[in-house]
Amino acid sequence: MDRLDRLSTLVSHLEVRLAPVDDGAAANLSVSRRALVWSTEASDHLPTGRRALVDLGPASEPLRQALPARMVADLAEAPSLAALAALLTEELSTPRCGGRFALDRLGELVVVAMLRAEIERGETAPGPLAGLAHPGLSRAIVALHDAPGRDWRVEDLAGLAAMSRSHFIAEFHRVVGQPPMAYAKSWRMTLARNAVLAGERSSAIARRLGYSGGDAFARAFARTYGCSPSALRAAEGQRAAS
Repeated sequence: MDRLDRLSTLVSHLEVRLAPVDDGAAANLSVSRRALVWSTEASDHLPTGRRALVDLGPASEPLRQALPARMVADLAEAPSLAALAALLTEELSTPRCGGRFALDRLGELVVVAMLRAEIERGETAPGPLAGLAHPGLSRAIVALHDAPGRDWRVEDLAGLAAMSRSHFIAEFHRVVGQPPMAYAKSWRMTLARNAVLAGERSSAIARRLGYSGGDAFARAFARTYGCSPSALRAAEGQRAAS
């Protein structure tokens, strides 16, 4: 693998919160001496071990598309993850001062470490993570992640991937599961949704993400999410208060 940072921009939009759960309760992280198992959906059928519920934050739902449905790390083959798992097991087993903060930070490190392992294995199902594992496509995807407001053309992205235009389009669709410009729009809308829920003004979001103005942004947002930015913000506020 080269020195291209494939994950920082992606994971910077996750807000990892990790909480221990009782035996039999739904969880999406299991930690044992042998393995770390993580899934996008909470379940009561995870392997035996210390269990936790990992929440990626109130604005993370669209970002789940970039994550595998299930990740399993063999700790015998991953010394760094084994060390994290030991710390995590200790924090989950023995409540101590600062435990809430420690669990959240360990959760962030575990998610990053498991995503790194998935990319290095290169065995992910079609999706953004598979694209990040691809030696050519990864450069184009990282560029999209880092500069979502740029007026990208397929030719620009194909050049970054060192591919012809036709080869790039076909390979991107095969590996990521959608055309490159559709992915660019999806990523832009993911960031827009997060910004809306964080309270950012539509005019500021439009400038940052490359829309001609607040009205153009609001129309694109409504086409994607079926409601205006203000309506989504109000609905999420009501849901949080209930």
